[in-house]
Amino acid sequence: GMSQEEEEEAEETRSSRRESSGEELKRRGDELMRSERFEEASEAYGRAVARAPRSATVLSNRVAALLRSGRASTAAVEARTLVSVAPEWDKSWSRLASALHACGDYEGARRAAS
Repeated sequence: GMSQEEEEEAEETRSSRRESSGEELKRRGDELMRSERFEEASEAYGRAVARAPRSATVLSNRVAALLRSGRASTAAVEARTLVSVAPEWDKSWSRLASALHACGDYEGARRAAS
């Protein structure tokens, strides 16, 4: 049989051949997050967001992945989008607060958190 690595490569080839749905990309991002592959997760979520720009969950996960991969300013931009998509969702504001805090905007973070 194939090694696990070969199998994963074959699987990746198969899944990149068909156009991945937003849901598949979100699941991929979730798996990458669990494996602590934050940079790759943020890319998978980014592709998912491109297909479902108003999905608060995917945007929120992308912000988290960007923060974990040290990309605070991009996280802040995405968090502002998240807040505009889902202003009534508490998590939108806590994600924005985290991103602004990571950028050193403590005043903005305080406002977002209140």
